[in-house]
Amino acid sequence: MSDEKPAGTTHPTPASSQSQIDALLREIERYVDQLDEVCEANLTQAEKDAGDMILGAHRSVWAGAIGMLRRFEKKSVKVSQDREALLHHRMVLSVSFLQGISLCYDAIGNGLYVQAAALLRQEMETIAALVDTRSSGEVKKITGRGQQVGKGNLSWQMNRLHGGLSSATHLTDPALLDNFYRSTARPDEGFSGRPVRLMPQYSKRDSINLWACQVGLILQLFAEIHLVLMDLYGEGANEIEGHAWESAFDALQKAGFLVEEK
Repeated sequence: MSDEKPAGTTHPTPASSQSQIDALLREIERYVDQLDEVCEANLTQAEKDAGDMILGAHRSVWAGAIGMLRRFEKKSVKVSQDREALLHHRMVLSVSFLQGISLCYDAIGNGLYVQAAALLRQEMETIAALVDTRSSGEVKKITGRGQQVGKGNLSWQMNRLHGGLSSATHLTDPALLDNFYRSTARPDEGFSGRPVRLMPQYSKRDSINLWACQVGLILQLFAEIHLVLMDLYGEGANEIEGHAWESAFDALQKAGFLVEEK
């Protein structure tokens, strides 16, 4: 019988020493430490560039949404059996959005724009699901292509942004990805081809636009929380929370990020 190995069979690699393995594993710590440092620097620059108008709007409406839910967090209420599932589902959707706001905010500020796009897309679809559930009065399992987004379930024509967020999420546009990850070649070092960055690179335009997008979605979340609390308790946002929403809306509108409904 021939001693030759079948075509395509790989040869076993020589055994590595524990010290070599440990040295390789330390690369994770080195990489993560560098990533954290770069992300922190990106976030600092992003917050500086965004300014008080966008960040103030973000914090105002976010605080208002939290404030509403906090006031009713431990307040019991009697709900008829035929309404319980619907109201509960609307609250679940609202809280799922709320819990992810800081994660999305940091991803944007850190320069992790593909990850941020996936989170924004989820936030957008959560708003669409909230509106559809409230409008239909039914709790439905979403199948097929997932939650549909359109003018009927998103305000200020924000549905027009869904395609771009989906493209980044599903990695379908090479040119978009190239913009985020490609590094500049250095011919003087004999460095050709299409090198990529291991660290996220900050973009002022992308950070501001994505944060503004998130503010627009949180404005709609605030409205949905107000409505479900009205259905549960007969009251929703108080005066100060309402003022927080209005100030955030005015700021985003003045900055030109909200498209008027037609």
